[in-house]
Amino acid sequence: MALITFQCQVSKQDIEDTFDVPFRACVLEGKVSSVLCSYFLQSYADPNLLRNTAEGTGSSMVTYRRGVFYDNQHCTATPKEAGADAMKAGLDLDCGPFLAVHTEEAIDRRLLSEVDVNNSLVNTMTVQMRLGMFDVEPSRQPYGHLGPPVCSAANNQLAFEAAQQGIVLLKNRGPSLPLSALRHRTVAVIGPNSDVIVTLTGNYAGVACGYILCNSLSLSIKFLLERQKKNEKKKKKKRKKDERKKK
Repeated sequence: MALITFQCQVSKQDIEDTFDVPFRACVLEGKVSSVLCSYFLQSYADPNLLRNTAEGTGSSMVTYRRGVFYDNQHCTATPKEAGADAMKAGLDLDCGPFLAVHTEEAIDRRLLSEVDVNNSLVNTMTVQMRLGMFDVEPSRQPYGHLGPPVCSAANNQLAFEAAQQGIVLLKNRGPSLPLSALRHRTVAVIGPNSDVIVTLTGNYAGVACGYILCNSLSLSIKFLLERQKKNEKKKKKKRKKDERKKK
């Protein structure tokens, strides 16, 4: 993955004059509450970037995969060193278990102080308080009554409609489209990703209660055919209406 392994060579002048300018503007002028940094060493282990960019704004620093710093980029010899370097640089929250697993050992080995951890906690909880997460009983919050029935009939129908309306035509070669109920009795999905659920679902999709691949495809084709019929009916009505106007 290029975002993890790409060797980015940027001079200090280029950072100051080019790259840091829009980000600093977003943080200062946009008054953002938190900043999500990327995977590169200069992004989440450079105190100059993390602290100076958000200095005096009350913003917290968040990263997605702390383990990349150690596992993929080998910037440190041990995971506890990776966590310590990032927190001392200004990182407040890891969107995963990395810091929770390795921070205590980093403190025991004096790679990190409790003051560093407390600063990160204060920054993180300040943002949470700003969001109202500590205002009242959780059940009285706007999302406090969300329950487990993710796969309810209403939710499934909404997801299905979103998938239907999200279909995008990239290319139409020859007489392939529009679909015809007479000519298109079956559809073949071919290729290495044709039945790979994880790939088809995409990233940052959360945990689904279930997947229906073949049926969803059939239903999507059916939907397209039905929509085509509706469009044809509308065109016929319009033609008749135009003919009546001419008469």
